[in-house]
Amino acid sequence: MNTNFIFGDYSGKLLNLMIEYSNLNDFIAVFLFF
Repeated sequence: MNTNFIFGDYSGKLLNLMIEYSNLNDFIAVFLFF
């Protein structure tokens, strides 16, 4: 349960960073991640 919370926080932060960096990059990252 603790690991899930940490993972979710990390994923959210990563997604936010990607969106801030570039919309296109974020889209590609999401596609690759998922």
